[in-house]
Amino acid sequence: MSACPSVTVRVPASTSNLGAGFDGLGLALSLYVEVRATLTEGGIEISAEGREAEQIDRSEGNLVYQRLCAVFRQAGQPVPGVRLAIRNEIPLVRGLGASGAATIAGLLAGSVLSGADLSYDQVLRLAVAAEHHPDNVTPSLLGGFVAMAVDDGAVHYVKMPAPAELQCVLLIPSFGMKTAQAREILPAQVPLRDAVFNLSRTGLAVAAICARRFELLATATQDRLHQPYRRTLFPAMERVFAAAREAGAYGAFLSGAGSTILAFSPPGRTGAVAEAMHQVAEASGLAAETMVVAADNTGAMVS
Repeated sequence: MSACPSVTVRVPASTSNLGAGFDGLGLALSLYVEVRATLTEGGIEISAEGREAEQIDRSEGNLVYQRLCAVFRQAGQPVPGVRLAIRNEIPLVRGLGASGAATIAGLLAGSVLSGADLSYDQVLRLAVAAEHHPDNVTPSLLGGFVAMAVDDGAVHYVKMPAPAELQCVLLIPSFGMKTAQAREILPAQVPLRDAVFNLSRTGLAVAAICARRFELLATATQDRLHQPYRRTLFPAMERVFAAAREAGAYGAFLSGAGSTILAFSPPGRTGAVAEAMHQVAEASGLAAETMVVAADNTGAMVS
């Protein structure tokens, strides 16, 4: 494939873990980062607009730029001058895969601009090497509901269509939870009973979503491997879960490393679920917003 001088990439946000499926389940969401990348005579120029645009790095440390450069270097090509125009809808540092989406956007843009023509498997291998976890980058690339595992650097995955009737209600606190901090508090070992607890619920979550047995998600989204420990960073978390379920949600969980909480809801209950979650946040003294989004079954798009 020959190199192109300009490309536009749109990549969806993601939610990961889905409760029990720690590092192994993910779902693409209909919030996006869009990047227009254009080759120039030299240097870099980065502009950003949209959500939290002022927080997007405009230097060589920009994540999209870093991943784009990595593709050129791997292809044995000099890093070119490039202009990046970024439009963002994804809340940053909120457990919605903003860095994973930026990584995918940069790798895909680099693949086109360099002419490297990377396969999805190659993109995922590079993305996991950079991000270290597959549960955000895989659904952001592929779209849909994805189960995955990493073996010797390669991502093995199965993509399944996310049911349209399964709506996602987000409670997005004003504070972020950095992945590194949220992982530091996790134990190096867990009791066997907790591992079995999560294994059984991970399988149940996959089957329940595929078979549209959404009433099982209250059980399938339960977790003992990460959420109980992360409660120290977000004490109101369990109360938000309970309020969402009482208002009609199928189940609720911490999205990725947080701080967003996602509740699976039937379409007719999204307003009530959002209000119940927000009320708990207010009562706990937390500034937060709510949002209702659908899953994205398309994944990254290149034009």
